[in-house]
Amino acid sequence: MPDPVTHIVAYGAAAINSLKILELSAERDESNLFANIQKVQLANVDGAQGTAMTYEEVEDFKMGHLTFVAYTSEVDEQSQMAIHKAQGETFLCKGKAYVASKVVQVLVFREKPTPLSM
Repeated sequence: MPDPVTHIVAYGAAAINSLKILELSAERDESNLFANIQKVQLANVDGAQGTAMTYEEVEDFKMGHLTFVAYTSEVDEQSQMAIHKAQGETFLCKGKAYVASKVVQVLVFREKPTPLSM
């Protein structure tokens, strides 16, 4: 079986001034790449601070809303995991990102899909 195709998209720290912008950027990139987010990490973008997100192409690609949540401690992380699990969201990954030029620890979830009404 061949290795999965991955894409890395980088964002300069100055370009992301809120967690919502990072979230919407990831949703756009998933849609454009037909790939699901796998990793969020700090990076150097042309010699400047930035955030890199790794996406992996999947055969059963399903677009869905993402939720990016900041956390500050292990207790906060566990609390956020429990809250989002209770809401039916799927945990995807965690990492660090630049938001408003500051390093933020983030958890990434896929929102529970809403059923189509007929």
